Amino acid sequence: MIEDLLVLDLQKDTLLNTPKFLVDINQFSIKRRIIDIGTIQINNGSFFLKSYKDKSTNLSFIINYFSSGKPTVKKKKKPYTVSFDRVIMNDFSFRYKNLNKNVRMKGVNFDDVHLSRLNGIFEKLNTTDHIIQADIKNLTFKEKSGFYLKNLSSLVTVDTNSIELKNLVLETNKSRLTDYYQMRFSSFRDFNDYFNKVRMRANFKNSYIASSDIAFFTSELRNMNLDLEVDGQVSGLVNNLKAKKLSLKAGKATYIKGDFTLKGLPNFKETFMDLKIEMAGTNKVDLDGILKNITGRPGSQIPVIVSKFGNINFNGSFTGFQNDFIAYGEFKTKLGRLVSDVNMKINDKGVPSYTGNIKTYDFNLGTLLNENSLGRISASLYVKGRGTEINDLYEQLNGKIDYIDFNKYRYRNVKVDGTFEKKYFDGSLQIDDKNVKLTFDGGVNLNPTLPVFNFNATIKNAKLKALNLYKDSLMVDATFSTNFSGNNLSNIQGNLSIQQIRLNNVKGIYHIDSVQLMASGTGRNRSLVINSDILDASIKGQYDLNSIPAYYKALAKRYIPSLKTSRLVYSDQIFQFNLKVKRFEPIAELVVPGLTVDDEAIFIGNFDSPNNIASLNGYVKKLTYKGVIVNNLILDENTSANQLHAIITSDRIDLNDSLYIKNVNVSNILRNDSLALN
Repeated sequence: MIEDLLVLDLQKDTLLNTPKFLVDINQFSIKRRIIDIGTIQINNGSFFLKSYKDKSTNLSFIINYFSSGKPTVKKKKKPYTVSFDRVIMNDFSFRYKNLNKNVRMKGVNFDDVHLSRLNGIFEKLNTTDHIIQADIKNLTFKEKSGFYLKNLSSLVTVDTNSIELKNLVLETNKSRLTDYYQMRFSSFRDFNDYFNKVRMRANFKNSYIASSDIAFFTSELRNMNLDLEVDGQVSGLVNNLKAKKLSLKAGKATYIKGDFTLKGLPNFKETFMDLKIEMAGTNKVDLDGILKNITGRPGSQIPVIVSKFGNINFNGSFTGFQNDFIAYGEFKTKLGRLVSDVNMKINDKGVPSYTGNIKTYDFNLGTLLNENSLGRISASLYVKGRGTEINDLYEQLNGKIDYIDFNKYRYRNVKVDGTFEKKYFDGSLQIDDKNVKLTFDGGVNLNPTLPVFNFNATIKNAKLKALNLYKDSLMVDATFSTNFSGNNLSNIQGNLSIQQIRLNNVKGIYHIDSVQLMASGTGRNRSLVINSDILDASIKGQYDLNSIPAYYKALAKRYIPSLKTSRLVYSDQIFQFNLKVKRFEPIAELVVPGLTVDDEAIFIGNFDSPNNIASLNGYVKKLTYKGVIVNNLILDENTSANQLHAIITSDRIDLNDSLYIKNVNVSNILRNDSLALN
């Protein structure tokens, strides 16, 4: 044991200083030039290594002495063979200073290293075949940068161009690495450019890596706060990594397993990825948190619509950059299953654009688009589009839809070829369903306040009850030609033509040649005209068909004050209408089942709600309902400020085959909760 050992370098600076230096020497022979040391134990000491401009160190004079002695021309001395069985350090301090450089930096500076509280055991030391090889046990230290090595146990081999750690257990404040790690380099100075110059090979088992620990060795990760669970094999430079059977876990629900190639790290935004993914999973909340920790930017960076997918699971391949990639494989989500071969680009505002093929399996399209009338879809489509929200959506679609739910009915065998931009669809659609055959060609624009329709369509065998479009059994065939705007008869503008109409219900089959609807004008100059071979109708003036029922109830309450009704709100109704029924039979079951009108019927009306005017005149040549026949029915109704007066006449009413009434004339006056008959 040597107490208060002090070794000075040639500049008289302290090289080694320790209060206790214990040496157990197995063999020492000057003649045979052998130094075999069993154990060296250093307590509470320090070692200060310096590197000079001539690439020598303050330790060189000792190494040179034991290596060759004094040089002679005639004879070279045999170098000393120096070996160590074990070195034990307790609370030791180590410094290394490269006097050629004087650069200050955050993190570990390999030109200015200072390790304190250095403890550890080094066994099986080999300095003959390597700079040093040792079986290190429980090595721990703190570096002046703040880096803390809690435990390093490994068979370590250090050479001039590599460092290898076998049977590795490495623990820091936040990281834990096992089981094998190797670094290859040209010189130790390469560690100052670790990402680009130090080539790694690692086999991680149940490892955990914190970016804050790696940031001590590279400034690029200083603003990153990412923790990863790692299992698998990794090789290459940090900026050109290859991984095999690698499993990574981050956040609370994000994981990925497969074979990967990454070029460009640590700049994640410019990193090219070629990922063969065996399995992967994540969700929007986790992705937002991970990207925030990677980029340092707060707030949501993933499109809001991604949250609707819930937990997303994927297997396949991912090739490209963070915001420009090709995803090929299968997605399993809360909304359903997707198989994609799509190139997706995401701009700086987070809006994606995409091109490729997509297959959906029982996918909930209605939930994705916030559209209650839509349900699930199974389809195989070519898609070229941009955006995810309905108001800025652009989609070019072509393909087959196995089924799609609309209005609580599942339509099968649908083909689509067209574009959908914002709320405008232009293209063709074909449906070959057991309850409807449809061909559609044209456009529907839902962007204006009033939607615009400009299309041609043919419907065959449309079973309206099965399609949830009508309460009773009715099958319809028809051909449509449209060029109008509006969403109801009160605001429609333009033309609608329906031809070759075939109605099939329980009563029989009815044919209608055509129905022509023409609408134009606004306010009191508005006109709506319908022409067909079953009826002609027109309504001119200011009207609101949606509130006409409320208007009629209010009209009745004026003359029957006791009538119980809710609050009645209606728009001004100032219009005249004409109705001429030519053939009532085709629409009888739609209007009043069981009612028949022979020959023709005419009705004329005039309404002016602000002035309490409501007049109706009508003539029906022959009307039959539940066995009662009314001939030459005339209706004459009008109102004044305080009463409603209606006169109904008929030449003859047949109650049955043998009982009838002739020359019926009924005059009714309704006012103030009373009805007077004459």
